[in-house]
Amino acid sequence: PQQWAQRRQSSTVVLDCAYAPLQLTDSPLLPEAFNRHAAWQIFTPNKALGVCGLRAAYAIAPQHLPDDAVQSVAARAASWPLGAYGVALLHNWCSTATQDWLAQSRQTLQGYKAAQLQALQALGWECCPSETSFFVARPSLPAGMDLAQMLSALRAQGIKLRDCASFGLSGHVRLCVHTPQAQAVLLQTLRGLGCKG
Repeated sequence: PQQWAQRRQSSTVVLDCAYAPLQLTDSPLLPEAFNRHAAWQIFTPNKALGVCGLRAAYAIAPQHLPDDAVQSVAARAASWPLGAYGVALLHNWCSTATQDWLAQSRQTLQGYKAAQLQALQALGWECCPSETSFFVARPSLPAGMDLAQMLSALRAQGIKLRDCASFGLSGHVRLCVHTPQAQAVLLQTLRGLGCKG
């Protein structure tokens, strides 16, 4: 986004909108100069609906793209098989009932996220800003434990946090927002390992 103004005007821009339906704030995520209607927009509703194994997506072409360019992409569609479950997912994605459920889910997730961030920060974790139901944090490690040891101890208790070293964020983990019951288990386990805050 910082380099948006420096891009070549002839560049093809693709906007990955997979998690856009799960944005939990009203903050604008795109630079002010960005025109989303000048980009390809790819939507994969399976993530927002919690059926990550079901592959079904759709693309919205740039608004002023020449017809022949749109037809060129459409001609490739035969190589993108979409089963009956995918068709059902995309069909239901457009329904009022699904969109109402998603809006209610975002409200629920906002509350869960606020509680989870507060609880982890009370244990000394540094939580990075996030717009969705996932976030990155630098844990306050138990005495005598490095991050790998803490993650291994958590896995032994059935809790898996993702090490962010492969993202270039060593010392950080990625967490998803969970229910209050799952949060209680995580916090109890962290305290059992010696996380005090």
